[in-house]
Amino acid sequence: MSEPAPPSPPRQAPPSSSTTTARQPPPSSHRLPTVSASEALLSLQSRGPRSISTGLDQLNSLLGATNAGLGRGKITEIWGPSGSAKSSLALQTATHALNNGSSVVWVDATTPFAINRLNHFLAANPSTHGHDSEKDSRLDRFHAYSTPTVAHLLALTLHPPQSFPPPGTALMVIDDLHAIFEVSYPRNRANTFTSHKSEAARWAAGRRYGIMGTLISALKKLAALNDMAIVVTTGCATRVRPHSGLGAVLVPGMGGAEWEAGISNRLVMFRDFKLGSWAQQQQDPESARYVGLQKVNGVAFSDEGETGQVVPFVVDKDGLKGVVNKDSTAGAPVVTLAASSPAKCRKRPYSDVADANTVEGRDEYGWLNGDEADAEGLVDEAALLEDDEAAATTATEDDTSATIVIDD
Repeated sequence: MSEPAPPSPPRQAPPSSSTTTARQPPPSSHRLPTVSASEALLSLQSRGPRSISTGLDQLNSLLGATNAGLGRGKITEIWGPSGSAKSSLALQTATHALNNGSSVVWVDATTPFAINRLNHFLAANPSTHGHDSEKDSRLDRFHAYSTPTVAHLLALTLHPPQSFPPPGTALMVIDDLHAIFEVSYPRNRANTFTSHKSEAARWAAGRRYGIMGTLISALKKLAALNDMAIVVTTGCATRVRPHSGLGAVLVPGMGGAEWEAGISNRLVMFRDFKLGSWAQQQQDPESARYVGLQKVNGVAFSDEGETGQVVPFVVDKDGLKGVVNKDSTAGAPVVTLAASSPAKCRKRPYSDVADANTVEGRDEYGWLNGDEADAEGLVDEAALLEDDEAAATTATEDDTSATIVIDD
């Protein structure tokens, strides 16, 4: 009797289209989509001006030779002490971007944004576009965010939502960035000078520059993908130079190799106080504020604390205004923030130093140029003759005593 045939294995149903689609790897996120030349040309014509004015004509011309102002797709750092008008310059730049019909993103790292300040700048700088004459239409294109910690800012820049930045954004401002870094990743703890420093404090101090590098990389990506200018305002820190004989110097609040390489422009803002009381300085029109260009388009203008080219300005009720026909700054384009070392006077002028390659000969003092006449009266010739005769007599006597006579 024949054995029954073994049952055949059950057939598996072919995978559905939904299953196949779910197993496909997601498209790569680090590659840009393909854009035709015609679409690129249309988008280039529709995205507005390539630069954003700061409201200071002299500063605009120094920032860009072709397109005056802050270039889109680049990062600009504005640093300086408190009260140096850093936020005012950023607000005035945002006002000009709004007047051009673009949107602006303002990220405040400390206190909530004061809308009254923006209203004041908008009223002082009316729009020239006919469809944008009303102030409310410009306010609709101004978007304010708050990032109280570094983690909030990293989440916003590294993993931005689909609605960030809003369409048509030409400028993004991050105000008081150094404040949240000093809280999350401080330079020094209260117990810095003690031997009982916690591991968390050591970790935070070591991670400070690493987080700065991550943030600047995210900001560069945002600026490039969205074709917008990014302005970052930071404070300053004090650096002590021991064993140098010099005092402390102000340095930017943000630093590091990656941060320095990531920013395209760096501006420093300060005020040159004149002699006299503080109340007199406030009334003196010549005690102007200054903005120095330390780095423009990736090229550093200064080293060791020099500010490079300096632009004077004043702050009035209508905003920041440039100073025209100011003799005190026309002839001094370079200002040094750091205290320079005291000048040391040379022992003798450089022209009096003899050349090392020149061999001094016998004629160094003019002995072969007939200077015997200049020496007349300085030498007793009679005494010299007596000395010569005495020397000759002594030599003769020595020769006679040394003669040997041999008898046969």
